[in-house]
Amino acid sequence: AGIVTVKPAETLDAQAVFKEISDRNIIISLREGMLRFSPHFYHSPEDISFTVDAVRECFSEQLAR
Repeated sequence: AGIVTVKPAETLDAQAVFKEISDRNIIISLREGMLRFSPHFYHSPEDISFTVDAVRECFSEQLAR
């Protein structure tokens, strides 16, 4: 499995983004201010799209604040 790590912009609160994503029942980790995803072969393309969309929404919501 590949590991995907996303570093939020300095203007974003990584902890808040992590909580928002976790609240959407997406399992991720927060490591040293970065969001860590572990997609596996059993995740469908729809799962990945859902996750990417959720991350974009959370980033946008944080930037709007």
